[in-house]
Amino acid sequence: MKERNQGKPRYTKEEIRTQLLKKYEEYGRKLTSAELKKIHEESMEEDNWIFPGYTTILKYFQTTRISEVWKEVLKNKELLAE
Repeated sequence: MKERNQGKPRYTKEEIRTQLLKKYEEYGRKLTSAELKKIHEESMEEDNWIFPGYTTILKYFQTTRISEVWKEVLKNKELLAE
């Protein structure tokens, strides 16, 4: 992750997609918006890794619905499996 002037991590869409896939595999299902927000809050307490915020995820996928994000993330997962 690249660092901005404010010290906040800057993500790429691919990095976010990868992190979401890891959480999908860890939980065995799509996570809800509330779960993603909770994971982000917990990760901010850690010094070495920060999970992107809910609004950041939506921004990078250019949507206002988490279901659209999951649709794209899982579609890409299927393409990688082929």
